[in-house]
Amino acid sequence: MANELQKTDPVDIERRNANIRHIDHTMGLAMMKPLEVWDAEHIGIRTAEYLEKCKEDGVRVNLSSYALSLGTTPDGLNEMMCDKSRTQESRNAIQKGVAMVESVMIEMMMEQRINPVTGIFLLKNHFGYKDQSEISFKGHIETDKKTLQAKYRAVVDED
Repeated sequence: MANELQKTDPVDIERRNANIRHIDHTMGLAMMKPLEVWDAEHIGIRTAEYLEKCKEDGVRVNLSSYALSLGTTPDGLNEMMCDKSRTQESRNAIQKGVAMVESVMIEMMMEQRINPVTGIFLLKNHFGYKDQSEISFKGHIETDKKTLQAKYRAVVDED
């Protein structure tokens, strides 16, 4: 067995260990004790526990694992933040947690610790970022029907 490990590519061993670390991290999040997701204080405590767990496990923060730590999904987080039957404090606590995850991810992108393409994909899909171009038209637009017809007859051959 030891002989086989020596023959294995060190990159493969590193990948395998990273996979194990991520799976263990995810299982740990899924197994966290249930919390009162209606209570702003409990949400704040769980957010801190989540960030600490990411540090301890050496795993990057992301919205999916943050949602898992709260017992939901990224879409579920969004629903929780929009749910008017919740207290404003609990909605704010979730929003603050999401903002913290977003901030850490942006910092990692700026330090080139997250692939820019991956980072852009995640920011667009989880945080509402989008590519946006604005086009501004200036000038006079003819609205008179006869003027428009005369203008376009000059450039279009009528058969």
